[in-house]
Amino acid sequence: MSARERTLQHWHPLGTLASRPITIVAAVVLPVYAVVMTWFNRDDIITLPLAVASILAIIGSSVTIVLCSSPLRAPFPQHGPLIALLFGIAALQLSVASMWTANQFVRDDWAATALGVILLALAPYRSPRYLAIAGCASALFVAIVVVAEARYFVTDVPVPVFVVVQVAPVLAMSLGAAAFSSSLVRGLERWQRHANSAVSALDESRNDWIARSVQQDHVTILNQDVVPFFAGLLSTGTVTAEDAVRAREVAESIRAVMVAEVDRTWLEGVVEQSATAVGLARQLSAEVIDDRTRLAQRLATDQRTAIRALIVALFAHPDFVPSSLRIVIEPRAERSVVTLRAAVDCSESRMRSELAPYFAVIRILFGDARVAFTQPALQLRFSYEQ
Repeated sequence: MSARERTLQHWHPLGTLASRPITIVAAVVLPVYAVVMTWFNRDDIITLPLAVASILAIIGSSVTIVLCSSPLRAPFPQHGPLIALLFGIAALQLSVASMWTANQFVRDDWAATALGVILLALAPYRSPRYLAIAGCASALFVAIVVVAEARYFVTDVPVPVFVVVQVAPVLAMSLGAAAFSSSLVRGLERWQRHANSAVSALDESRNDWIARSVQQDHVTILNQDVVPFFAGLLSTGTVTAEDAVRAREVAESIRAVMVAEVDRTWLEGVVEQSATAVGLARQLSAEVIDDRTRLAQRLATDQRTAIRALIVALFAHPDFVPSSLRIVIEPRAERSVVTLRAAVDCSESRMRSELAPYFAVIRILFGDARVAFTQPALQLRFSYEQ
């Protein structure tokens, strides 16, 4: 897995969604902190428009973080962190320019700390390496700015002290976020390896259980149809033309059941179980799933889990129309394309808010997932490697 993919959002999408309120709080605190500190430093400001512009820039950074971390845009867009950081750097430049030649104490400047908070808010959405590199680059920029304006400070201390005071928040928060993210990602990777090992160890016993279950199903079919038929033949002692017809019917019905069980995929089982659980099995259309080449079997375990959760959520939704469900899986070059269509007779805002966590996880796992909704038609399309 590449460094770009080693993010908390990739490994634990639901946990990232649950922690989004913390990200929002950090984004809201940023402009409030900027306004308060600007007010306290008002005596040092010589160009008020630049000070206002710096606050607007940090608001731009906050808005970027809130919008990009939305479940409707998951995974976090690649350009999002760069835009947020550029807004933060612009805020730093504008703040320094607004107090140029008049800034007396670097310790009460707010922009460098704001850069650290931005990187901290991005921790769930970017790899530890990205956070560390961005933090060091931001700290270097802050150091250059501090050295440039150090001659205007009234405190008679060495320039490196000013640099340390301003660079410390950026490095502390960025490197701390990188270390925390790295620790969690390694833990999740280790947990997945152990889980995969446990699953592999249980494969043999699980296969034995499946074989016994299939055997029991076949025995049940025989007891219901075949045994009574042969018992009737033995009791009469003769075979009539009607018996021959009946034998052919029994054989065809048993063969049809067994072929259907062999051809049945896990996805068909999920749809049937979900519909049965809410009493909607009779409302399903004749052919819900079109997967002629059985491509659904090639989905990974986490991908299957995400699709299963979405299907269960759809059937549990009060405005979902079961007869509208249609899932098509077809090969395209070296990938398989999944198209899910359904009718959800509610407003777009309600549909997206209620199903947003499921769409977010699917976007993270598949990358190219696209959701389109025109009431009541819902279409979800994504692909995966065959």
